[in-house]
Amino acid sequence: TSAMASFNIQSLLYHKKDAMADVHNSSGDFPPMEINLNSCLPEELASWLCHHRFENNAIDAASFLLNCTAALPNAEEISAQLMGGANDDEQQEGNGALDTEDENKNVDADDPRSSQVKILRNIINSSALADFANEEEAMEIEVSCISPRGKFFITLYKHGIVLINPKKREEEQIPISPENVERIIFFRKPEDYKKADQMRSRGKSPLGHMVLICLSSNEAIDDSSNGINGITFRNKPLNQVCFQLPPYPSDSSNDSRQFTEEDWWNAFNFSIVSGRKIDIIRVQSKIDAPSYSTNSKENYLFKSAEGGETTTTEGMPFVGCYNNLNDGALFPLPEGLLFFKPPLFIPRSLLASISCGRGSGGSRYVDMIVQLESPSEHENSGIENGKKKKQSSKNTLEFTNIHREELSVLNDYIHN
Repeated sequence: TSAMASFNIQSLLYHKKDAMADVHNSSGDFPPMEINLNSCLPEELASWLCHHRFENNAIDAASFLLNCTAALPNAEEISAQLMGGANDDEQQEGNGALDTEDENKNVDADDPRSSQVKILRNIINSSALADFANEEEAMEIEVSCISPRGKFFITLYKHGIVLINPKKREEEQIPISPENVERIIFFRKPEDYKKADQMRSRGKSPLGHMVLICLSSNEAIDDSSNGINGITFRNKPLNQVCFQLPPYPSDSSNDSRQFTEEDWWNAFNFSIVSGRKIDIIRVQSKIDAPSYSTNSKENYLFKSAEGGETTTTEGMPFVGCYNNLNDGALFPLPEGLLFFKPPLFIPRSLLASISCGRGSGGSRYVDMIVQLESPSEHENSGIENGKKKKQSSKNTLEFTNIHREELSVLNDYIHN
């Protein structure tokens, strides 16, 4: 059944048998030859079309009105809102992907989960993404999540993605619709950049990218007064989701169950982006194929210092450093700064200033000091990694213990 049929066109259009009786005016006349489109009621418009344009053919009139509603911007989302759960039983029975009806009965309208249930329904009712489905039934593909931590099954639909904990399928589902997403970042674990060339030379399947999905607060789907954005996990709001894709097929592989990097890129582009103002960012490196994006920023390639003491990171798209007590890697990007791990992305719009340097000329290390905009402007950006933490009075982040020979390339990044 077409999604637009959910608009319940019968509420606008009388059955053919009763149409003429219902639209007679007090004098017994048929609907007037002209109606005011600025003030007419829905039944007046529907009746006028049925009688004057389609010669009492209610089916043709209904088809015309369905085409009108389908032409509206964001028609599918509007349909889901107007449905209000009226046809859920039929749709869930026909879809067979997930059953959220029982859960919804026990969810209060003021509970943030009620928004999440609506998001889930809208996604799974949009049908599976063709290349990631078997006979139109969405595939469940296992991914390893860093945030939240654990093994999940991911399914891709035309209007979003769903992550499911296979051990608690009904209780732990994470639906992500395009309205929830601010940006998507493709990058590799630091150690995987070092392994990639070796694995390719041995004919082994390359390790999949990490995918960081940064979530944003959206008033259109906000069901609470405290800024919860509609996506929660274990009763806590999520600011981001990060997982590793399965290994890509090797050049000699014929396994149709393995998807290439380009397959995944296209899938997220269709399922989440699809013409919306959402960035898909890909960390460029010398071992990767050219970017699939037409965005000129995607051609930017940061390379750590070569020929110095940091032989384990030279030429890589990151520098080694600490963030608090976390030993990780910092990826300088045109769109902002990415630290891993734990995953942390600071968008360019929140960077007030960056400075790099410390100590005397003989010091082996330098620090990068990042001053941010006010906390209220970045509290939903994942900067706190979902944890409540006091900021300094200057509202700064520090990335410490960076090898001094990286100072030149970092200053080039900062100033250029």
